[in-house]
Amino acid sequence: MLVVTDAQIAERDLWERKLKLGECSLADALILCLASGAPVSPYLTARINAALEGYKDGAFTDLAEPFGMAMGKREKNAMARETWVSHVRFHVDEFCKQGLSKVDPTHYQDTAFHAAGKLLHRSPSQIFDTYYGR
Repeated sequence: MLVVTDAQIAERDLWERKLKLGECSLADALILCLASGAPVSPYLTARINAALEGYKDGAFTDLAEPFGMAMGKREKNAMARETWVSHVRFHVDEFCKQGLSKVDPTHYQDTAFHAAGKLLHRSPSQIFDTYYGR
């Protein structure tokens, strides 16, 4: 038989209270309530069901939204920028391995930046600035 102590229930209730007060996300409350070892409360079950129903009904585009784990626009933009810089660096480095130089494309022709710019549909100077973090 499973024995649940008063301390476990108190910890679960603490996280449920923090959720009600907006001090933690639904995902945090769920994880920490489960970690306490106590059964999930009817309130938390209702919140989870409401989040799932909202997602099914189309109220949320991402299930992470009602759980409080969705990335904000700033985080998404930073991630997209990081991916773009990675692409640029990869292509410039590959063209450099093929014998093209990494000199300033405003002063020289046929550089790795020209080749990468043609491939990525950007100007050589944009590729140069992205590569060097400008």
